[in-house]
Amino acid sequence: MNDYYVGKEDKIDFKQIILGHYKRILEISTTEFTGGYFNYTSSGNTTSKTYVTDKRAEYIQAVESLALALYPHFDEQMKKDYEKYLKADKELQNKYADEDGFIRHNEDKDNKVKYSIELLNVMKELFRDLSSLMYRLDYFKTASYSEGDLDDVDIVDVDGKEINKTEEEKENE
Repeated sequence: MNDYYVGKEDKIDFKQIILGHYKRILEISTTEFTGGYFNYTSSGNTTSKTYVTDKRAEYIQAVESLALALYPHFDEQMKKDYEKYLKADKELQNKYADEDGFIRHNEDKDNKVKYSIELLNVMKELFRDLSSLMYRLDYFKTASYSEGDLDDVDIVDVDGKEINKTEEEKENE
């Protein structure tokens, strides 16, 4: 998250934020998707307890936030894909939630673990679909241009002749 903060002189745009978040999801996905647990370490008479993050939950939340950030940019294909995700998420909630609507850890059923594993698989599909959307939106191009950036650039054909200016534009230069 520290990569997102910049000084006054630095400029950051939406695309950079999205690509930074995308990179973070890829980093999360390169580690084992373990559940959260406490790690106990002893030193002399002192024992310290440290919580190790649930990597499944971390990945799920990261993909969900990427989807929410890109939501205004969804094309028709992504809207269909996102509806599939929402339906699958609702089905999993109905399958594992108790009568109060919560998914709790239950030694007999192990609902919380089963739910997170199944949701993780759904989120992998959503991440793949979001990656496809980002490809369609040209997020992975090496150079990015804003509106107006290309106004002063001459477009030429294979013979080197300008093709983006009319004769009148050329005369007025």
